[in-house]
Amino acid sequence: PIVGLPDIGAFEWQGEEESSGGGSGSFVVKQSIYNEISLSIGSSLVLSPSLLGITGGVSSGELPFNVKTNNALGYQVDLKFGEAVPFRHLVSPSFYILNYVPVVAGVPDYEAIVPSGSHGFAYSVYSLDATPLFRNNGSVCGIGSDNTLGKCWFNRVDGSVPTTVIERGSATGAEGATSTVQFRVMVGENAVPMLLSGEYGATVTVTVLPL
Repeated sequence: PIVGLPDIGAFEWQGEEESSGGGSGSFVVKQSIYNEISLSIGSSLVLSPSLLGITGGVSSGELPFNVKTNNALGYQVDLKFGEAVPFRHLVSPSFYILNYVPVVAGVPDYEAIVPSGSHGFAYSVYSLDATPLFRNNGSVCGIGSDNTLGKCWFNRVDGSVPTTVIERGSATGAEGATSTVQFRVMVGENAVPMLLSGEYGATVTVTVLPL
């Protein structure tokens, strides 16, 4: 041990060799970044205008939502309702608005029309990332590449079955990607089943899944 210093254990004396110019080394610093996805969407939507139960009419509204993700593979968005026939009277749920039935089952109608004596609840999707189901060729949905606001109206016989409405194959960037779901209620004159006066509503679930 060196005189005058405390005993700090064994060490090896290297002598007094001089350096010839120093030295260098390199190493890699790593950090893992995981996939993350977020959804921003409103909590409610009121369709407008209010409708007359016997004379009928058309009411509509739209709800935008924004998805952000850093997942390079992108994401999909599924939409479903709380029950098979979801649009029901909030006080007396035995009264309900029928699900809209497209002319060709499983394929949206370019225009949504219900005949006199009936009613229907439909939705449409407007997005750069809309699935082929909601694209059109200018007159027919389910084919073509156009996605047109207010066209390609759809619903299922069982509204509780999810429908994939958005598919994106890349990350969004910090601003996210905004899409819009439009909803429409159509009531024909003297509709059957009769619609009791009061408020009707449906629970909608929008789910974002990474690809």
